[in-house]
Amino acid sequence: MIPTSTDALSTPSISPVPTPSPCNDTESPPPSPFANLKIDSPQPLTRINGRFSCPECQRSVKYFCYSCFQVVGCDRSELPTVHLPVPLDVIKHEGELDGKSTAVHARILAPQDVRIIPYKEVPEYPNPREILLLYPGENAERLENISQGSFKRFVVIDGTWSQAKRMVRDSPQLAQCRRVTIAPHKTLFWRFQNMTEYHLATIEAIYYLYQEYASAYEYPHIHPNAKASQSSSLTTSLASEHHRDIASKLPEHYDGRYDNLLYYYRFLYDFIQEKYRSETKLGGRDTFMAKSPEYQGKALLFLHDAFGWKLPNNRLLVDYFAHELKALVVCPDFFDGDARHNNKEKGYKEFVKAIEALKSEHGATSVGVIGYCWGGWGTFLLAHTDLVKVAAVAHPSTPELPRDIQLLKQPTLFLCAEIDRTFPQDGARKEAEEILKSQGSIEYKFIDYPGMTHGFAAKGDLNDPAVKKAFDDAHEQAAKWFNHYL
Repeated sequence: MIPTSTDALSTPSISPVPTPSPCNDTESPPPSPFANLKIDSPQPLTRINGRFSCPECQRSVKYFCYSCFQVVGCDRSELPTVHLPVPLDVIKHEGELDGKSTAVHARILAPQDVRIIPYKEVPEYPNPREILLLYPGENAERLENISQGSFKRFVVIDGTWSQAKRMVRDSPQLAQCRRVTIAPHKTLFWRFQNMTEYHLATIEAIYYLYQEYASAYEYPHIHPNAKASQSSSLTTSLASEHHRDIASKLPEHYDGRYDNLLYYYRFLYDFIQEKYRSETKLGGRDTFMAKSPEYQGKALLFLHDAFGWKLPNNRLLVDYFAHELKALVVCPDFFDGDARHNNKEKGYKEFVKAIEALKSEHGATSVGVIGYCWGGWGTFLLAHTDLVKVAAVAHPSTPELPRDIQLLKQPTLFLCAEIDRTFPQDGARKEAEEILKSQGSIEYKFIDYPGMTHGFAAKGDLNDPAVKKAFDDAHEQAAKWFNHYL
């Protein structure tokens, strides 16, 4: 992922998952964030079913080969070709997984102008000052402040942000390049990432770089007196209010010449949103759902906290667990749209219905449950039964002791805050562990997070490095727990 500003370097947080509107027959789907871009029809890709052998390396691939850059399943002439005004080198870290890399899109769509080069084979550029490396920092400049004739090539790094920092630091060739940066933009990347929402997928960064090139050097030649327009800009849909004026400054005569760089990206984004992540119904109840493409029967019921099913972090975590567990993960609206609807007796019956619906509607064969704060009590009650195989709670709110703990039948993970009046360290938390230790009837684990307060794992301030570290660890531990027992 590529950060787009120095702000992105200093304020790590979870990247947001773009949220579709409810899927039902009476409400039309939300407009695509790519709707105003001039991107060719994805029809050649939608016709592709199954995998094909790469004509060069014979690997079984879908859409294209990551190694040979060969198109499969359709004729290359059916796909767009983008011509770039400045050649581009993508320096790929050897640890960057092919399946996660979007840089290959640029290589396939602009084959005459893009090279993908392994990091260990970074070329010796004769004049590094004529190379612009897309990399934020104090010495990075915007293209509008750089003379057009002073550079001959762009370089973009393809790897995680931590990998990118080491690559620039350890490579004399890259370290000597001039640095360029782009305006901040929010990512649309569909994978969960422990970075800010301003860390872009590589193809997004490439697209915005060339869009800014056009703005800096080409638009004046198209129509020097062109008026500002809101059309044909992904920024209009994605940018924060602070940066929304970027879109308004685009001339109305912009012809979308680089929009097709996002051809594969738009197709995959739409595919993922439609098939694997949506607001839908589960047993008749509004539900946010994320489904791994590798789902084979494992499911997780996510019991939200008092802030409800639409809290952004809850949805991010649903997406995270779906990816990490290769599972179907659901977060139903147990408040019926109103947090005041907080009847435990009714709530428990709805929890049971949700599990039954997971099995009857989606073929779930193994179900786990995780509850945060308010959702903790429901997690305990479900773990008293054989409806679930495994449970986890994060800073549960006011359990009924000793009953809620004594009756546990399933392996249970406790993620505990040091400062928590609803599950205090020297009170309920200590008593719960003593009960389980004395009974010796189930597998359990308590993990304490020093300095953390109630709610850190659901709605903690991720701009605080200590909270961010605890938040990440808590969910890594939960994912390991579920992968072991589910």
